[in-house]
Amino acid sequence: MVAKQTGAPIAGFDRSSAREPSATLFYQRKYAVPRALHAIERTRRLFGLALGYQPDLSMLDSGIVPPAGGLSGAAGKTAFLLHGTSREDKKWPVEDWIETARQLVSRQFTPVVTWSNEAEKDAAEAIAGAVPKTVLIQKSPLSAIAAILGRSTLVIGADTGLTHLASAFGLPTVAIFLATEPGLTGPRGRYASTLLAVTGNRVTPADVMAEAERLLEREALTQAGKN
Repeated sequence: MVAKQTGAPIAGFDRSSAREPSATLFYQRKYAVPRALHAIERTRRLFGLALGYQPDLSMLDSGIVPPAGGLSGAAGKTAFLLHGTSREDKKWPVEDWIETARQLVSRQFTPVVTWSNEAEKDAAEAIAGAVPKTVLIQKSPLSAIAAILGRSTLVIGADTGLTHLASAFGLPTVAIFLATEPGLTGPRGRYASTLLAVTGNRVTPADVMAEAERLLEREALTQAGKN
């Protein structure tokens, strides 16, 4: 409605492409983009069609950088564990987060956890209690968490917004998807990867650590190639 009040032409997906077809009633310019594509690619294609350019889909660079700030009192490699998410069926068991934190410590990482509600606080305190080298960040403004997140060595996260932010920062990011389809909405980034719990199986801490090591090695090889 705000866009309509500007008087400028409104562009969007056509009825066959939109996930909410009724929204097309507000568009003056409508474009077809396959619905089976990832949400980021769909949006980039739409912008290209609407603005008359060809997006370079061979690469993805968000161009965003972390806000000022960071984590004090923790030297060396840090791994942010983003255990919190909006739905119960997206949550990885606390026991798996604890085991992952233990494995990270054995590899000279400092695990980092935080929380934004009471349920997440219980989980964060359980992880920090079981693995004392874990840094527990109290509930903080998003900008403060983003500053710490953006300076992490590694991020392991559930299907949540901060996991997407980590991948957009270009960090080695392992996303754990238990109930949603990552092909359409999973994190995208140079060093981002998604582990999917297929029917009858589960994502284990060993799976996560193996994927984390693969991404860290890829990042190291890329950095070495630049030197």
